[in-house]
Amino acid sequence: MLLTGAVLGTILGYVFQRGRFCVTGFLRDLWLTKSMRGFTALMPVIAVHAIGYWALAGAAAFMKIGPLADFTEAARDRTIGSGTIHGDLGVPVFVPVIALIAVTAWLVYREVSKPKIDIPGLPRARPAWPTC
Repeated sequence: MLLTGAVLGTILGYVFQRGRFCVTGFLRDLWLTKSMRGFTALMPVIAVHAIGYWALAGAAAFMKIGPLADFTEAARDRTIGSGTIHGDLGVPVFVPVIALIAVTAWLVYREVSKPKIDIPGLPRARPAWPTC
């Protein structure tokens, strides 16, 4: 479950970041440029979320008191002990912290070591009168 959530979160984060899916940007564009494009893309997301929430709430009631109540009780007997990443993996707490620091350092190094791109700009303005 933990691994599935991490993989799905990574994939969705990558897709949303590359697709420039930003709710704040959508609302800003709605106000500043009067563009409904992003807001129109946001509405189906909200609708699918509402339908999913409704379905999960119904499934939860079905699992609690419905015909799958016995399955729910059997599934509750199999739990993970600690609820922390290092506890679930059975490693000391500093191991995930060091892994996080290493990945972050590598990403920062990769970003900083990219070649600088010269951004073209306007030529320097000449003074209106001659200087000595």
